[in-house]
Amino acid sequence: MRELPSEEFQAIIDAANGGDEDARKRLHQLLDWNPQVWKSCSDLAGLAMSALVNEIACDDQLIAESVRRRVGELKSSLLSEDPSRLEELSVDEVAICWLRLQFTEYRCTKLDENSREWAEFWVKQRDRAQRAHESAVRHLLTVQQAENRLRRKGSAQGKVVASNA
Repeated sequence: MRELPSEEFQAIIDAANGGDEDARKRLHQLLDWNPQVWKSCSDLAGLAMSALVNEIACDDQLIAESVRRRVGELKSSLLSEDPSRLEELSVDEVAICWLRLQFTEYRCTKLDENSREWAEFWVKQRDRAQRAHESAVRHLLTVQQAENRLRRKGSAQGKVVASNA
């Protein structure tokens, strides 16, 4: 890993965004040397969760940090002891859908009775969020059940091999 001052790094990004081919190549090289940067920037589930947290918190840092911690607890409670990458992705999806559902529920509580069109919009959004959340939970359960079957099968085969030795 090679450290680069943030001002210089930002200048390279700006130049690459402006179409400078040399800067694009330099950025590519810097990302090769610093994989934690591209991994962080490409965490789309994390970016989606952050965007939802920001929408929910409305610049209130106490709310934002509290919601982030709640999401962290939720994700930890849903993951098995040794989760696969597929299970981690599924848990991220459940967390995103949960945040979206909570956001739309909150918006529904703040509806102005005089704005029927907005009320209908937010109720539809809430219903969609509810269906997406239920689907994400079902998918997570399916993934976890399949992985548990594979673990048991692998464990049982290991016992057969050991007993034959």
